[in-house]
Amino acid sequence: MYFTCGLNTFDGHPQTINDDWDAYIGLLREAHNIQREATDDEKRHHTPWTAPFILWDDGEGRGMDNVRGMGEFALFDLDAPGWTLDRINGKLYGFRRAIHTTTKSRPSHQRWRVIVRLDRIHSVEEYGAVWHFFNDLLDGSLDPQTKNANRILYLPAQWRGADNVLVEYDGAEISVDEILQSYAPVEVCIVPSVQELTGTALAPMGIEIITPGMIAVFRASNPGGRFWKLLVGAASRFKREGWSLSVEDLTHAALSVSAMCAPGVKRHRPEREAARALGWVEMNITTMTPMEKLRNRSRWMLSRRPGHGV
Repeated sequence: MYFTCGLNTFDGHPQTINDDWDAYIGLLREAHNIQREATDDEKRHHTPWTAPFILWDDGEGRGMDNVRGMGEFALFDLDAPGWTLDRINGKLYGFRRAIHTTTKSRPSHQRWRVIVRLDRIHSVEEYGAVWHFFNDLLDGSLDPQTKNANRILYLPAQWRGADNVLVEYDGAEISVDEILQSYAPVEVCIVPSVQELTGTALAPMGIEIITPGMIAVFRASNPGGRFWKLLVGAASRFKREGWSLSVEDLTHAALSVSAMCAPGVKRHRPEREAARALGWVEMNITTMTPMEKLRNRSRWMLSRRPGHGV
């Protein structure tokens, strides 16, 4: 069974492991014995995480461009009020599963992580069907963020102040193919891609796609998500200015920065990530009006004057 582990949120080199279900449950039980403060700092900086995705061996981080598939299990968060262990088991009876509480769980409002064993490796698209199947099974109560294929989930612990529960149940492995008979594969954590931003003009001659400032930020950032942020940052700048930008040009510019600042790291399907970035920007970034452009340039010119800010 494949699963991926990282040391903390900022671990840029998570590792995909192939072991059995019992070894994975053993990892959960070992972690569950460790006492931790129930704070964001403790979780993000000191708590290991696990995930069902499978990474390419030579990629960087856990961005979608480095996810090559999903292992033989799935994890979901169930944070809606009213869910007790008995209620969850009533829905999942007969399935092989593990269930544990999370950091903010309290007797008056328990919050759960549900881990279900599947019968085979599956694709990112098939994971979308699996998520929707279990969301329907659990009355539409799953945390929508856990439908992202590259979502990480912190290991359980003896969180101070929480009601810490970890249980495992034997049962049947859930058939991915049977789920697919009723639920169509859907790509998750994806925004509609476009081949080119709908800018109205070409960028002025000599304008770089990625600025020196963006390169400096990329170089200083921890691996894991920085390539995506580089793509979005460059595309956002072009959209705000109203300039056109193609998938090919954005991909080439970002790969040039990656080759310079992260030599040896291979990017898997970078053009797909560039298309997603363009799609996200198209939906979320607005082109500046001529007056907004004039104000921005005026502020920039004032900031360059001698004695400004003194």
